Amino acid sequence: MTTTFDVSAQFGGRDAAQSLLPHFWTLKSAVQGKSLDGFPFPQLAFILRVDGEVNTYGLSGSGNVQFDRKGRYVSVDIGVTRDDLARGGPAEVSAFVAGAIMSSISLLKGQEDARLKGVDWVALEAALQAFSDGYKARFRGPDPGDPTQDKPGK
Repeated sequence: MTTTFDVSAQFGGRDAAQSLLPHFWTLKSAVQGKSLDGFPFPQLAFILRVDGEVNTYGLSGSGNVQFDRKGRYVSVDIGVTRDDLARGGPAEVSAFVAGAIMSSISLLKGQEDARLKGVDWVALEAALQAFSDGYKARFRGPDPGDPTQDKPGK
């Protein structure tokens, strides 16, 4: 079975949406075309839950694994608190979110669901690493040591 990845979001207010919407769209773009063979669900979904002025979810990092009763998907929440957002700019936030995506592997390994027996965890890690790297690259910014990049004022 081929498993696709998906990303959705729940923003706790307009402030949360303004802060994380660029990250959400970049995650959606980075996940396009990424898939995995040998995972027992057709879809692995990540739900970005961002604390805001109206609602707070109280989760920092990965958590809340949910299995669809019909076996169509497994989802993992990626929580972003206001404190997480206050720690830095876009590059730091993207590193935090990417780290949470990667930590979902150990979270899934700890689940007592018989369908997860026999998962190729190395292949899952490689697929999620490619997804995370593609996402982080958007927010990393230019490399000042790269001579092929335009310099300001030239």
